[in-house]
Amino acid sequence: MASFKIVRVKPGEVKIGEPLRWAVYTLKNSLLLKKGTVVSSSKQLQVLIERGIYREMTQEEIQEEERRHARERRRQQRVDPFRLRKQCMDILAGLLEGIENHTRKVSEYELEDLAEDFQWLCERHADSTLGAIHLCPEFRYNVLHPIHSAVLCELLGKKLQLPEENRIAMIMAALFMNVGMFTLQERLFAQHSPLTAKQKTEVFEHPLKSRDLLEHAGVTNPLCLQAVLEHHERIDGKGYPQKLPGEQICTEAKIIALADMYSAMVTPRRHRQPIFAKEAMKSIFEKRGNEVDEVLAAQFIREVGVFPPGSVVRLVNSKIAIVSKRQVSRKSGDSTHPTVYSVLAPRGALYEKPKKRECTHEMFRILGFEPKDKIPPLDPKSIWPH
Repeated sequence: MASFKIVRVKPGEVKIGEPLRWAVYTLKNSLLLKKGTVVSSSKQLQVLIERGIYREMTQEEIQEEERRHARERRRQQRVDPFRLRKQCMDILAGLLEGIENHTRKVSEYELEDLAEDFQWLCERHADSTLGAIHLCPEFRYNVLHPIHSAVLCELLGKKLQLPEENRIAMIMAALFMNVGMFTLQERLFAQHSPLTAKQKTEVFEHPLKSRDLLEHAGVTNPLCLQAVLEHHERIDGKGYPQKLPGEQICTEAKIIALADMYSAMVTPRRHRQPIFAKEAMKSIFEKRGNEVDEVLAAQFIREVGVFPPGSVVRLVNSKIAIVSKRQVSRKSGDSTHPTVYSVLAPRGALYEKPKKRECTHEMFRILGFEPKDKIPPLDPKSIWPH
């Protein structure tokens, strides 16, 4: 009796008068018909199909089944968004390093699974995911930045109703857009001096290098590779490396450019504080129609909000709070106000338990941003309980 994996033969896989492409078996793996046997009549075919015949699974089918089971296990583990975020960061860090060093081949299913995890986080826990990225930078910049960019891309892509497969490709591209300068990016993060001539060349060439590294590692998704190559192109044709005009840049690359630009501004560097979200949005607004797509920029600003989750703010009552839920702007002109959690009293005492406040109340209206170093490290679950 055979001991390999079998799958039921579907109607249409066996045709009258044609030799069988494989041997067929009973459910208990007993050989029923040898490969090459010809099914001679419709009655014989009907009896076989009704009885249930099975064939040996191909290697590709076995791998797909294993991937399906692994994907299901991952979905069942999606209980704690902070734990999942940490797992995704660990996976991404290993992939980026391995791809840059030519020591890691990848399966596109592996990258798609990672992208699907980010989609799940954005669908179920968008505010806490954005906020935790801002508040808990336990990973180095060259891993944190693509994570942040990928989340922003999915939020805007979903808002724009981009097809599922396009959003998966876009998330993959956002995660690996800078793999061509992975090591350099961390060095630049801590660098105080201007870029050297060599570093400028590396930065200029990194979209092309990133695309080539991904291809070498086994990535074939054409939209992902195109978006990686084009994510530094600009609407006015002054981007790099191809100086493409706006109409030739794919939508996904334009979205990545927005997320990349915004994330870089609001993330602190070792030699500077982060730019407040309001100023970053103002900068993007001023670049619309030149560096960034005008329509996408407006949508991006509406989707992320002026006070994104994780922002540290001062309230009218002088208390320091953390934004937990985005302010949502609507086409009608009205908007919801952000939700915050007060964490520090006016004199600087840390509350034992953060206090939820709605900014619709005059007392809890936001006066402005405060530097993130105003608050001590916090457990994100105290702000985003799940």
